[in-house]
Amino acid sequence: MIYQVTKQTKMNATKLSALKLVVILTALLLQGCAFQQWKINGIAAQLRGGSVQQALLTMQSIEAPKRDQAQYLLNLGMLKHLNGDLQGSTQDLQQAKDLMAQLQALSVREVIGASTVNETLRSYIGTASERVMVQQLLALNYLAQGQLDGARVEMLQASVLMRQVESAGNLSGQLASAYFMSAVIYELGGEWDDALIAYRHAGELMAERGQQLPVALQNSLLRFTHRLGFKDEYQKYSQRFGRKSVSLKPDEAEVIALYWQGVVSAKKQSKISVFAPNLGHYISLAVPSYPDRHEEVSSSLLSIGEHQADTQLLDNIELLAREALEAEMPKITATTLVRAVAKHQAVKQARESGQQNGGGALFGFIADMASVLTEVADVRSWNTLPANIQVTRLTVPAGEYPVHLGRGSAA
Repeated sequence: MIYQVTKQTKMNATKLSALKLVVILTALLLQGCAFQQWKINGIAAQLRGGSVQQALLTMQSIEAPKRDQAQYLLNLGMLKHLNGDLQGSTQDLQQAKDLMAQLQALSVREVIGASTVNETLRSYIGTASERVMVQQLLALNYLAQGQLDGARVEMLQASVLMRQVESAGNLSGQLASAYFMSAVIYELGGEWDDALIAYRHAGELMAERGQQLPVALQNSLLRFTHRLGFKDEYQKYSQRFGRKSVSLKPDEAEVIALYWQGVVSAKKQSKISVFAPNLGHYISLAVPSYPDRHEEVSSSLLSIGEHQADTQLLDNIELLAREALEAEMPKITATTLVRAVAKHQAVKQARESGQQNGGGALFGFIADMASVLTEVADVRSWNTLPANIQVTRLTVPAGEYPVHLGRGSAA
């Protein structure tokens, strides 16, 4: 009888040790994924320092888990674009776009994992704005390679995405820069009516957000309403902007510049204290947040020979990212709270079970450790995006000129 008790005690100890090892390995795996994400977030700092090539090398050295593959490809595609590898960038971004479309319907396993462990177990599908930005960057890649039709297809798809968001009564996910780029592409293809429609959408969206329309957009609205004979609309724009349309002369050319300034802030993990009614006390939750300080909008100067024009804001990507997170925070907080309460109750049950089976404090320790180590905030984002997007249009006499964008002297 003594031998049986001793054997059972050893078996319990073995089971407890195995359980402890599994919990530790699982927790370390999740913490390792979090560390990897913080490493990806650090790449933004390399971009701000101007080390575009080093940022790409760092990104390529990272092995992203399957659920983060879309985020990884988005960042990789952006960095290849900045390094001039347009074909490689297009391939990565197209793959990310297709993957995010497939992942819109999440698996039951991912939903259960996110609700019981943490949000990082969900596959990354990006925000609505990020999905539109994929199309916009792909269109830029195609334009840079002289493929107007490819750029047009991407922006048609972006328009469909933005219309879906608009029908839901949500401004998030609609980008004035995407509408503006669509209009430019229509211009290049001689589709004047569609160009005006896209310029209108850009103007209406900026007005709804309380933004001042850049001169480039004002001039576009004036020119196309005048060209297409929309007299009443043209007169309204003329009075609103305080000037008339100026048509290009036969010996003049126009340059349109899109300026992507800075790098959007990376998310970080923060702790907040929330009252849990089921427990009767406050508990600490790990949630995503943005740093208090971020890059301010500052214009650049387009110089073409002796002709110059300042860039002006189309989209504040930094602000849109923060607004998107703020809108999601009630849902994130509620989900995290429910998960934390469930983990707390699991710890309590583990302690009680341990006492009944002779495990005592060890059961409680394992459950408590698992609860703490597996709770990390989801700080994933497309964090190599620009902080803001600006535009300018400059008319010059036809000819060849040195072109420079920036406040410093041209090289």
